[in-house]
Amino acid sequence: MEQGSKQLVHELYNSLEQPDMKEVKDALLKVYAKLKDEDSKDNIALIGPLVKFIYFTAFAQKLHFNEEQNKLIGKLSDIGKTAHPEGLLRPSIRPF
Repeated sequence: MEQGSKQLVHELYNSLEQPDMKEVKDALLKVYAKLKDEDSKDNIALIGPLVKFIYFTAFAQKLHFNEEQNKLIGKLSDIGKTAHPEGLLRPSIRPF
């Protein structure tokens, strides 16, 4: 069964137990609250910027993810890549 974006965000949030992940967890929580239960264009518009934020924060703060977390981020990244390019330039919904 394929997981939806809301379920993936939920699993990633719950898997981040490291104390230095507070910023990432805050962003995940904010996006999770805005996600709809079913995958929609609005969800996809939120996931793309979220994944970019996670990658940037991990690079800037030298954060490390375990294998399971990397797989979840990769799945979210795949969902975010399906967004229309114009939608990413002018999102109607701000992720966080």
